[in-house]
Amino acid sequence: MKSLELSNNINRIEEFILPDSEIGIIQIDYTNHNVVIPMKIIEPRFKVIEKKLSFENVKKFNIEILEPWGEGIYINNYSYKIEVINNEEFISISIILNSGDKIVITSKRLSFLDN
Repeated sequence: MKSLELSNNINRIEEFILPDSEIGIIQIDYTNHNVVIPMKIIEPRFKVIEKKLSFENVKKFNIEILEPWGEGIYINNYSYKIEVINNEEFISISIILNSGDKIVITSKRLSFLDN
């Protein structure tokens, strides 16, 4: 399991979110402030690796399901920034799908888990 806590590791985020990965059913645990996104990563020679992006201590979660570019469940691109909420720093991740929809999650911890 790889995990990323805010501290000085923000530049390692490229190890977690990979363009062209397929996302699955997003699991939201409102009570415990967690969000899990299953992903299928296509490796060279069409090898499929199943992983999960796990967000802990989630402060914000927004998703669009408008599909302005048509249907799609693959990550097109993403960006990230540090967001300060109540004088505390969080990682805010914005994921754009190939459908044109955007997922934005702001959390304290991001983990990349084996399925």
